Amino acid sequence: MIKISKVTFRKILNVAPTNEIVEVAREVAQNSSRVIILAKYGTVSLTSVLEYLNNYADYSSFVERSEVVSPAGKRVITLIHSYGEKGSIFVKAYAKALFELIDMEPKSSSTENSVTIEV
Repeated sequence: MIKISKVTFRKILNVAPTNEIVEVAREVAQNSSRVIILAKYGTVSLTSVLEYLNNYADYSSFVERSEVVSPAGKRVITLIHSYGEKGSIFVKAYAKALFELIDMEPKSSSTENSVTIEV
């Protein structure tokens, strides 16, 4: 594992083509993150994916996480970052691929520095 600063990661994202950012995010979620979820929780389920996202935000410093319940009773998770538009592309593709592991496609939206997922 190599550690890089947030500034360096943002610069790497800014020079990378969008399609490559999406592909890398998907690969990380479908491979590394899947293995971590299985090792830690024993199964890949909605509960384990949500818990993984929570722990990922708490311990990685990659994103900050906020969660509220909508008036319709849905969980609305916002992942906040400082990587700009291409960072949102990465985070959105990563989250989408995580939920694809459990055959879910939650509604999502993004801004320059956040991704919101409704489960």
